[in-house]
Amino acid sequence: DGAKSNKSTVDNNVIDDGNGNVNTSNATSNTITDGTNTTATTSSSVTVKDNAGNSTVITKDNITTGVGGNKITLDGTAGKATVGASVVDGVNNTFTTGGANAVKLDGVAGTIKTGTVTVTGGTTNDITGLSNTTVTATDFATKGRAATE
Repeated sequence: DGAKSNKSTVDNNVIDDGNGNVNTSNATSNTITDGTNTTATTSSSVTVKDNAGNSTVITKDNITTGVGGNKITLDGTAGKATVGASVVDGVNNTFTTGGANAVKLDGVAGTIKTGTVTVTGGTTNDITGLSNTTVTATDFATKGRAATE
């Protein structure tokens, strides 16, 4: 009939908030109300599926949504966020993205690593792993210039 209806099922009880109706689930004491009232949910996990069968799963400490390369996971226990192949590790202060030649930023060590090349900040300020290690220039290591120039 074209009327808006928002229906969901919780513990086999149908909750229809399209008209502001409220239903309380007996099995886990979950309460869902319409958008104008307080919404409270007590559960160890909630799974929301779209019509295509894709799921978003929310647990006490984690949220997972999307599929394949678009999958996003927020892990509150490990302190990590994963978006596709990219990982932000808030506990270890690192960010890693990419495949076989991934780029990794390490905030604790002060390093950037890409493939075999590592840039180290802090007290050493080195770049290691470069392939151009043969020195033939007579003016190599000019004072005040970077060795890679």
